[in-house]
Amino acid sequence: MNTQLKKKDQKFMKSWEKQRANRFKYAFSHSILFSVVISVMLVFLNDFTFPEDLLGFIITFLFILIFNTLIQYYVNYYIMEDRYQKLLKKNSADDFN
Repeated sequence: MNTQLKKKDQKFMKSWEKQRANRFKYAFSHSILFSVVISVMLVFLNDFTFPEDLLGFIITFLFILIFNTLIQYYVNYYIMEDRYQKLLKKNSADDFN
């Protein structure tokens, strides 16, 4: 196996072991920055005027945050966990050989 790929897999496993401990924190932390950036872009694309669009920004931000957190929580977490479990099995099988 390629040594660069092994290093990448080991780095992923090390970081995922920390992140998988708290599923909600993982989902929320990955969603918050995305939500802020997308909300700001959407508000400025709609000709931002301060007093009226502040409520629009907050509503847009909350909607995107909730939606993206749910996607991170239910979809992305399982994808990352599945990859972690496959690498864990592969590494334990390699240890026996």
